[in-house]
Amino acid sequence: MVARCDGVAYRQIAASDGTQIGVVERGTGPRGVLMLPQYASSACDWDEQAKHLATAGYHVLMLEYRCTDNSACPSDAAAQSQLPLDAAAGVAALHAAGAAKVVILGASAGGTLAVVSGAAVGPLVNGVIDLSGPADVSDLYSAAAGLIDSGRAAPKLNVPALFVVSQEDPNTSVSEITDVYKAVPGKPKKLMVLPPDGGHGWDTLSYDGPAGNVQTEIDNFLAAHD
Repeated sequence: MVARCDGVAYRQIAASDGTQIGVVERGTGPRGVLMLPQYASSACDWDEQAKHLATAGYHVLMLEYRCTDNSACPSDAAAQSQLPLDAAAGVAALHAAGAAKVVILGASAGGTLAVVSGAAVGPLVNGVIDLSGPADVSDLYSAAAGLIDSGRAAPKLNVPALFVVSQEDPNTSVSEITDVYKAVPGKPKKLMVLPPDGGHGWDTLSYDGPAGNVQTEIDNFLAAHD
């Protein structure tokens, strides 16, 4: 039985090492958005945001990492942590479907991976949005040291970037994300620091207060760079 996300069937794309990765698509057109989920979460958890963006005219691809319910899991232990290959496959799939531009949007560990992947695939990506990504989540995925490390990748991220973090976030810190933000070269970039009640990861999407409106910032970022 094919898994579905609110009526939309998952399909699979192949990473460069042959691993089949589950994805859900919404929308069509030349402006692509690749959405990377939080740790131990489903691609479908992005669905409300995906519907919003598809309605705005974006081709959205929600990706589920290897070794989760709707993706395959390599037998080789080292290959099981190669999440950057999954993200690269998502970017390639959007371009193959006709996207002329692609922005990567990630939440929590997905935000970390967005920076890492954006730096790795170079001109295939036009922007990166990181919602509360800890600087290094390699240990979460039993990856080699530094494999999923946005602090290490940031100096090579040569595209516009938006970072969002809340004060007193128990999963990351303002100083940690500020260091990553500062390490990104001089492309247009922005750091939003929310108050302690701003939430973590995709929960920041609902913040609208003195620090700004996160959804509006994302919409404006995509309009400018996708």
